[in-house]
Order: sequence, then structure tokens, then C-alpha cells
Amino acid sequence: MVDGVPIAEGLAAAGNGSVICHTKGATKTAVYDNLAGATISKGVVLGANWGRNAAGTSGDYSCMGLCGGGCSGTKYTKDCLNHDTCSHDLNSSGGGRDTRGCADEYAAASDDMFGGCTSRQ
Repeated sequence: MVDGVPIAEGLAAAGNGSVICHTKGATKTAVYDNLAGATISKGVVLGANWGRNAAGTSGDYSCMGLCGGGCSGTKYTKDCLNHDTCSHDLNSSGGGRDTRGCADEYAAASDDMFGGCTSRQ
């Protein structure tokens, strides 16, 4: 379960298998695609507090890039940062069932959420 959403069987292995962990405070480029197929990229400080989603209606984006809801995780990764940024900007919800364009970022981050760090940068 991630952010209170059950993970479909096999989804936890949907990422690339390596979990590269990063240091809080580092700036990384978050990349995601929207439903129109456009690729969005922006620099984000790991651990930054973005508050609620872009609409200001829901979500907890108080530790950007930390795997898990809000600040409940234990590691910062690029895949989790991509998902956090997508979810924040597109006001998404539902994890792997999201219909606003972030389900693929969720799937890519799932191995980071459940796996140990394979390297650090």
C-alpha cells in the first residue's frame, strides 16, 4: 500500500529495479509527462515543502522526493520526486489508478518505495 492506495499485484516491480538514493537539500530535475504527451521538467530541491497540490485542495507535498506520503518515508529518490512533482502539478490522486497522467510515474517509483537503496548520489 502506498499513500493509502493498494498496489496492484506486480506493480511494485514496475520500476527499473535500481534504487538510487539522494541527499535531502540537493536539487534534481523532476521529469513527467502529462496526458497530452508533453514532457515537463523542472528543478526541485529534495525535501522542499510545496504544501498542498497546485489547486490548493488536497495532498501533502511537504517533503518533495521522499518516497511515501508527506514526510513519512525514509529515502529520497528521483522516481519519487518525478511522481511527487507530477501529482502536485496535475492534482492527481489514486496512485496506479490515477487518471490525470501520473500513474506511470507512480509505477516507476514503486520499486523505490519498497526497495532498499542500491546506490547513493
